[in-house]
Amino acid sequence: MKKPKQRKSIGPTRSPETRRAVIEAAREILTSEGYGGFTLDAVAKRAGASKPTIYKWWQGKPGLLIEIYDQESEALLTTPDLGSLADELVWLIRNLWRFWRITACGAALRSLIAEAQHDAAALALVKDRLLPQRRSYPLSVFERAKARGELDADFDPTDATDLLTAFSWYHLMTDTLDREKDIEPAVAMIAGGLRTG
Repeated sequence: MKKPKQRKSIGPTRSPETRRAVIEAAREILTSEGYGGFTLDAVAKRAGASKPTIYKWWQGKPGLLIEIYDQESEALLTTPDLGSLADELVWLIRNLWRFWRITACGAALRSLIAEAQHDAAALALVKDRLLPQRRSYPLSVFERAKARGELDADFDPTDATDLLTAFSWYHLMTDTLDREKDIEPAVAMIAGGLRTG
């Protein structure tokens, strides 16, 4: 393997070149080695970056993984306007489950959640960074449904989003993401109880 080129430091500012190299190295290691082989030492070596720099920019392995997860999932989870709350929620959840099922990021998420149960820093990243971004996708679907008049204008989607998140995370944590037939009935039950009178 060709030795990575060392990059000059530009001080406290993130070097775009180094950042790209770290993200690419992290993606490659996650894909080939899985979460167990995804270490800051391995990423630093492959990227030609220093471990302290990676730690400073991402606060460790969980932060770097979350950034990769966000980048890889965004295009798949940005829901198109399908004209129906239920159709859009089904589309979103089905794409999410497929992303979790077939990508290295999806497999790593279970490990990150497990790590967060005994690592306060990882838990803080999951709670304060990962979950708010994940929740933004169903929240945008609910906002569009409100604009179409499917939901009352003052409808608060917090509880419905919590239910959908719990439903999906249950299937993630029990490794039953192949049960896509469960999605439509769950969405029908949740969305059906929300419609404006």
